[in-house]
Amino acid sequence: MRTPQEGLDLEFKSRVLIIDDDEGMAKTLSAILGKAGYAVGAATTGKAAIESFQQSQDSKTLQVVLLDIRLPDMNGISVLKELRKIDAGVSVIMITGNADMETAVASLHEGATAYVTKPYNIEEVKSFIHRGFERQTLLRQNKILMNRLQEWNVELEKTVHEKTAELKTKNMILLEVVEKLKVLNELKSRFVANASHELQTPMTSILGFSSMLLDYWDKVDHAQIMRFLQIIRDEAQRLSRSSRELLDLSRLQDGKMQFDRKKINLKEIADQVTENLRVIKNTVAVEVHFDPGSEEIVNDPDKVQQIFINLVGNALKYSPDGSQLKILGKMRRGVAIISIVDQGPGIPVDKREKIFEPFYRIHDDIGKKVRGTGLGLSIAKAIVEAMGGVIRVEGEVGKGSNFTFALPKELPSENGNGIQI
Repeated sequence: MRTPQEGLDLEFKSRVLIIDDDEGMAKTLSAILGKAGYAVGAATTGKAAIESFQQSQDSKTLQVVLLDIRLPDMNGISVLKELRKIDAGVSVIMITGNADMETAVASLHEGATAYVTKPYNIEEVKSFIHRGFERQTLLRQNKILMNRLQEWNVELEKTVHEKTAELKTKNMILLEVVEKLKVLNELKSRFVANASHELQTPMTSILGFSSMLLDYWDKVDHAQIMRFLQIIRDEAQRLSRSSRELLDLSRLQDGKMQFDRKKINLKEIADQVTENLRVIKNTVAVEVHFDPGSEEIVNDPDKVQQIFINLVGNALKYSPDGSQLKILGKMRRGVAIISIVDQGPGIPVDKREKIFEPFYRIHDDIGKKVRGTGLGLSIAKAIVEAMGGVIRVEGEVGKGSNFTFALPKELPSENGNGIQI
């Protein structure tokens, strides 16, 4: 019996299609990518690009598309939709001269794999192209292997049927037991790792405010006592919820997460999170400002609060004493955009994607002094993307970081109480 790998040819040709009406920029980029070893095609209109893409489709060629959002005959997102009708797995990098988060959300929702702005960093573009080909190679290889696997399964089924029914039953039971054990082990490891981080912040608030009550009971008035007790109760309740929600996060790998849809006020959540985190670090001045009309959205209050806790908590940990941290909100065409701007050490360009990976920490002199598991940013990113939003980080090394995330004004619902994404 042959294996699924026998007889496979998994080598592909790589072609980059540049769709941009700026011929000078397209020629320059074509020359650079040509020297890098890529076959390059170019088109100045959406119609010509679709025809070129269609004509170059074959089983041996992988294509990555650099697509300008503004073309003389078609909108870039319309071109993206047509390309995905031809090849649903195509890797498309959107290019625009206007860095707005709404366009990023729209293009990513339609299947774009990355988003860059003019003037773009050529090394960043090369990196996106490289990852695009890696992604398509995996998709194409997986498709070929799955076809082979289906053929192999037919042969295996025939062989198994030639054996006794008892042997077949025992093998199937054994496979099911092994898979269940693997899933249980992964869930256990994920829960232990996430719990150590996600339960730390509410515990710190509970311990901090309860210690203040014990140490200064006779020095605080009744209003302050009630306020501290309210915070302790709220954090204890959130601690209880977090223990359940950590299990929900494990479902992200399967593309599923439950959401409760409620009308929430983003500024109130930001103010509450800021107040609760003061017990961790109160030497940083925090300013919260939301444009009028940008505060209210329909979303899951606990998960939105978790995003703020992870991002603001991270910014506070890296902010020097006496510095300022800003939490800014605005609404653009049905998208809430929240920025958390600090005056910390900043993040190098080559680390800006890696910091969202689970357990990744920057190992510099500053990073070594800040304790943490490296899960907070990855969890925040997972929740934002599960809600249909995007998150990114900008800034300059030595001058601070700007973490920005965007969420739709209203979380879509299928069942009335929540959705699965």
